[in-house]
Amino acid sequence: MIFSSEIKNNIIIETVNLKRASTNEAEKFRSHFLNNLNGKVKGYIIDLTACEYMDSSFLGSIIFIYKKISESGRELKLVVLHQDIKILLEITSVNKFVGIFETKKAAIKSFNKKTI
Repeated sequence: MIFSSEIKNNIIIETVNLKRASTNEAEKFRSHFLNNLNGKVKGYIIDLTACEYMDSSFLGSIIFIYKKISESGRELKLVVLHQDIKILLEITSVNKFVGIFETKKAAIKSFNKKTI
């Protein structure tokens, strides 16, 4: 299964089980994610720890998903380990509106922090 879903602490975690997240999977991921939208959860996490590469089409799907989620007042967090993907997220300024974490645990914990 290239995409998998789980709910933990009222947060939907979508895991991308791909080394290369590219154009070929971008639309499939967007459809998979949108089918799992749930208005009753606190937020969403996309786990990209298996990914070593992401192209602009897949990044575009994540941005599209972010917009859909933010319309409902919820947050999106990303779990990223590979440096090239972190750099891509910084260059495109995605890191300014989506939280980036190195572990699912840290991403989940960030939903419990209150902002002042």
